[in-house]
Amino acid sequence: MLPRKNRLSLRQTLQLKNKRLLWQGNLVNVYAAQINSPQSLVAVVVSRKVSLSSVLRHQVKRKISEAILVFLPKVKNTGVIVYAKPEAVRTSLGQIKEELQNGLSFLK
Repeated sequence: MLPRKNRLSLRQTLQLKNKRLLWQGNLVNVYAAQINSPQSLVAVVVSRKVSLSSVLRHQVKRKISEAILVFLPKVKNTGVIVYAKPEAVRTSLGQIKEELQNGLSFLK
């Protein structure tokens, strides 16, 4: 789970969604923009289109949150929104980490 200090609020998420850089992958879409914050802020969105089962949606959200914790120190002053795709349900944590590494590498 992401620390509270690194989570985007709903208001921040809606503001960030309009001014963004976008990277599209097979498992996730990554929206990012520079923000006025000393640390990076992250939101993970897993919609009902990914899975109707709330258990599977929460599993995907936990996998993505755990994978993104590795990259938080490398990404400074950035707001990141990660949208899961339906393919993320059937993948391992390692594959999600690799996908996020590719997605967050364009921020540097």
